[in-house]
Amino acid sequence: MKNNKQINAFEERFREEIDHIIAITGPSGVGAGKAGKESLWTASIPLIAWKEKDLITTENIRLCWLTDEEGLREKQAQLHKESVVTLQVRKGEGEFMLVSLIDTDTQDQELQEILEEAQKPVFYHDDMLGTFELVKGLDLFETTIHWTNQECLLYFNLEEDEKVNDSLQTAKQLMKEQTTWDASIKSFAANQLIELAKDWQEQDDSAEKQEELTLDQFMSRLSLESLHAYPGGEFEVYCHDGDLFWGHVIIVTGNINGTFQDAHIAG
Repeated sequence: MKNNKQINAFEERFREEIDHIIAITGPSGVGAGKAGKESLWTASIPLIAWKEKDLITTENIRLCWLTDEEGLREKQAQLHKESVVTLQVRKGEGEFMLVSLIDTDTQDQELQEILEEAQKPVFYHDDMLGTFELVKGLDLFETTIHWTNQECLLYFNLEEDEKVNDSLQTAKQLMKEQTTWDASIKSFAANQLIELAKDWQEQDDSAEKQEELTLDQFMSRLSLESLHAYPGGEFEVYCHDGDLFWGHVIIVTGNINGTFQDAHIAG
C-alpha cells in the first residue's frame, strides 16, 4: 500500500505518453536517495543530450525511476556514465522517467561525437590562483594550492562569470591572509567541537587513558583538506580531524567578513 502511494505520486510528475530516445549519460553514474519513510529508492542518472526522431537536443536533464535495493544494484551495473543508451521514457518538467532500458551500448555517430566533445577537459586560469580543471560530475573547478606549507584543494562552482569572479575574490582574500585564517578556522572548530571530542575520547575503550584534551591540542591535530569558495565572501572548509573523531571530516563554514556559521563532523 505504501509502495503504491509513492509510485502514484512519482508517476504523476510525468506525461502518460512513452517516447523512444537515444541518449548520452552524463559524467556521474547512477545515484539514489530515499526520504523519510519511503520504501523505494528514487534513482537517477544525468543525461546531457538525446536524439528523438533524428532531432538532437543538447540539454542537461535527469533520468529517474523508483526501485528497490536489488533493482538499484542491477541498474548501477547496467547503466554507466558517459555512454550512449537507448531508452523508453515518460517526459516531465526538467526530468524524464525511465520506463525501459533497451540498450546500454548504442552505436550512433552523431551522439558519439557529442560525447567525445563533452569528455574533453575544461580549464579555468587565474593569474594568482593558477589553473583549475572542471570536475564535470560535480560542476566544480578544482586546483591544488599551498596552504600554510601544506597542499590543499581549492574549489569554486561552475556558474556565470560574475559569480565566478566573486568566488575567486573570496578565495584570494583567504589566500592572502591564510596564516590568520588557518588559526581562526581551527580555533572556531575547536571551541565548537571540543566537548564532543572529549565524549568520543571517553568512549574509545581501545585507547589508553589520556589527559583531558585542550583547545591547543585540538587545533594542532587539524589540517585543511579542501577549501570551497563561494560568492559573497562565503566559504566552506574540510579538515582532517587528526583522529579526534576516528577519521571523520570536520566541516567549517564562514565568511571573509570574519563570521563563522557552523562547525560539525561528517563522513
